[in-house]
Amino acid sequence: MTLKAPNYLQGYTWIPLDESPKMDEVLELFTAVKANNLKKMEDVISRNKEIVRYRYYGCDNQNIFMIACKDQDGMSGVKKETLRILMDALGEDFKRPSTNDHWDPLHYTALNANKEKMEAIIERLNLQEVNSLVYCSKDVLEKYNVCSEQIGDTYSNNALNVLLKYGKRGDCDQFKACFELLVKNGVSVNQQDSEQRSPISFINKDDELKTIFNKVGTENNSVTNGFKFGRMNSITELVRSTLVQTQDQANGLDGSDEKSSSCTLLQLYCAKGLLDCVEYILDKGAFPERVISKNPTPPIMIAILEDHESIVKLLLNRNVILPDEILLTLLQLYSQRDVGTITKYVKMICNHLRRKEKERLQFYVTTTDEFDRTPLHYAVHYGCPDISLTLLSLGASLIDKDKFGNAPLRFIKATVLEKFFDNSVTMDDCQKNDETNFSLKIDYKSLVTNNEDSPECEFLAYLTQETRLNHLIIHPLVLTFLALKWQNIKKIVYLDLVLYLISCVCLVVYGAFFANMIKTPNLILLIPFGILLFRTTVQLTIFKIDYLKSLNNIIDLFLIGGIMYIIAAGWFPYLDNRNVLVAYSVILLTSILGIFQHMRHFSFFTIKVIMFEEITISFFHYIAFYMFPILAFAFCFYMLSENKKCMFFETIYSTMVMFAGDTDKSFPSDRFITNPIFGHFIYVVFVVLIVIILHNILIGLAVSDLQQVQKQAEFIDKKERSKFVTKIERVCYMKSKHSEFRKLKKMARVFRESRVLGVQSDKGRYVHVDEIEEGEKKCRGGRGHRVLRDGQVLNTLQEVSRNMYMRDREVENPYTIRSLHERITRMEALVLKGMKISKKKVFESRTTLK
Repeated sequence: MTLKAPNYLQGYTWIPLDESPKMDEVLELFTAVKANNLKKMEDVISRNKEIVRYRYYGCDNQNIFMIACKDQDGMSGVKKETLRILMDALGEDFKRPSTNDHWDPLHYTALNANKEKMEAIIERLNLQEVNSLVYCSKDVLEKYNVCSEQIGDTYSNNALNVLLKYGKRGDCDQFKACFELLVKNGVSVNQQDSEQRSPISFINKDDELKTIFNKVGTENNSVTNGFKFGRMNSITELVRSTLVQTQDQANGLDGSDEKSSSCTLLQLYCAKGLLDCVEYILDKGAFPERVISKNPTPPIMIAILEDHESIVKLLLNRNVILPDEILLTLLQLYSQRDVGTITKYVKMICNHLRRKEKERLQFYVTTTDEFDRTPLHYAVHYGCPDISLTLLSLGASLIDKDKFGNAPLRFIKATVLEKFFDNSVTMDDCQKNDETNFSLKIDYKSLVTNNEDSPECEFLAYLTQETRLNHLIIHPLVLTFLALKWQNIKKIVYLDLVLYLISCVCLVVYGAFFANMIKTPNLILLIPFGILLFRTTVQLTIFKIDYLKSLNNIIDLFLIGGIMYIIAAGWFPYLDNRNVLVAYSVILLTSILGIFQHMRHFSFFTIKVIMFEEITISFFHYIAFYMFPILAFAFCFYMLSENKKCMFFETIYSTMVMFAGDTDKSFPSDRFITNPIFGHFIYVVFVVLIVIILHNILIGLAVSDLQQVQKQAEFIDKKERSKFVTKIERVCYMKSKHSEFRKLKKMARVFRESRVLGVQSDKGRYVHVDEIEEGEKKCRGGRGHRVLRDGQVLNTLQEVSRNMYMRDREVENPYTIRSLHERITRMEALVLKGMKISKKKVFESRTTLK
């Protein structure tokens, strides 16, 4: 029988250790523990002993024993015998703290004041383990619905601290029984938490608890812990106490050993914000990165969470080794903490990380969580433009996807992405730049992965798919990449065009034979038929259903069908040749339309073809609306016509011809005999309103702004080309198991090693492009040297360089040392020139006097 998961286990998962258990077994164990069915528990555990170690995602990612120790998730009725079976199965591992809260099982029973569970656990603990300490944070206490005036972030809490401060007091007998049990087993009543509150201070306020303590309580002096450190609230007290004199003391704990401690001394002082104490123990040799199992939060992270900025700066100045996930953790806190505070520390950490080596820096910006989300995912999600730009400047990737297939590039704001593109294009200081010659560096590290098995055009796909990002396709960064990509694959496109032209030439040759009414030479038609069929078969095999989404491919299919009809017609001599003439005419016109579409791949024709398409679309867009008055006049002409033998569609044809500008003055005389005056009047109105006014309006609207149409055509060209190269690359990677596609994939790649391009102009004629490393100064003739002759790319890069050049001269130069040096040099030259002129005049005057 299959068991259905309860509501709180929907979306349940587990973390396997050896082998994955069956879902039925996991749910069966959960149900058996909840119902205290000992026999079924033993049966399930006997079949798979590791099942007790698997974690229930829906229950705070805990194993079944830790879930049973709590009273949540329907486990309040669990008996001690049930816990004993689970502890036997776990062995000594039952003493391990919980995954998220880092609490011991004993502290959960104290929080819920459950005597039966507490008895089962405490009987297997020694004195040091009974006095184990935990960190009680607000988040943990609020998760378990603790409502107490004592709630707050405190360290060094033993089970008595938890019971007396946060334990449930609904059942007084249970609460007192738990208190008595803990005191009997030697839990210290003098253990102070980080706020200097000890259990004895609470006991003295409650007469009943005081009576129980006097009856059974004995303070066990054999328990050693560092609770005295918690009393030190200033550097004066710490130095005067002489508790920290050696390195071992500086790395002290608040418990007897690491397993029973809740924090280190440095973690405690970072939480309290004691800057002088932190600096003192660091000087004594405290390890700034040390953490313990019950408190895996690094000291610097504790200082950030408590907003102790001075301590954070101190630790950064000491070159503390930051945890790899620090940026990820901080950005995840945006939904829980003050945004301004988190932003402040993220910027502080990022500025510190800039001094790290590139390899080490990548760990911080590429660290992922359980959903494979990077820090940039969260920065984009929470709408932090400054943080997003900072992370991108550190090398964060825009195309890394999480488990749900979402990349930061999909959700980033267009303004932020445009700003990042602008920042990625910089002037190369090693070369002389002016208004005509330029040398630029373009960084693609955040847009293209450094992995040959990953596609390069993924960011192009996002730019074309997201409408709000489409305008960035004509950014210099994208245009340069697109031009290089097109340069690598254009040979394949040109080969396809050559085959298509051969087919069209064969059709023209066939027409020359057929014009003399000679018997159809089907051999000539077999050539274009074979070529077109071969192209179509190959593309269908590669692109499958996507093949039908292109107009060019629809034209090819139509041509294949038309040529088959003409070839078949040649086999039947009795077939009317007029039908073959019509078929040939349609095929020839369609093939010319196909050539027209293929020519758009040539940069010289691309803009012209797209402009023609845009103007045509615009014209038909307007004519569709103004067709109603034209049809109204045609219907009026038909009704006024005396010769009803004239068909209605013939009248429409004549009206459309006149609308095109070919007016016939005899038209009203031939048609309107009975009503000549009214008929001529209607005709004149038609000529004025439709032929003159409407005709010119439509022409003016269609080509009103050719410059704007040209810009739009340039944009459409780059967008369509981006889609094309993205599709080609996707096919290459999908079919890369075949050697031909592997070669094509390698040939089509833009980047070989580095993902930074050095771009340098050559007297305004074309552009040299090389791959360069970070900090490399050589800009021409290096790795992967290529030459671009794309006029749009050259003009765009020249404009960018000119803007940078003018900005540097107007803004930067007046304040730079180089500018001041140049000014001083010019002043010295003027002074020297003036001195020479003065000496010359003195010499001339003396000569004159002599």
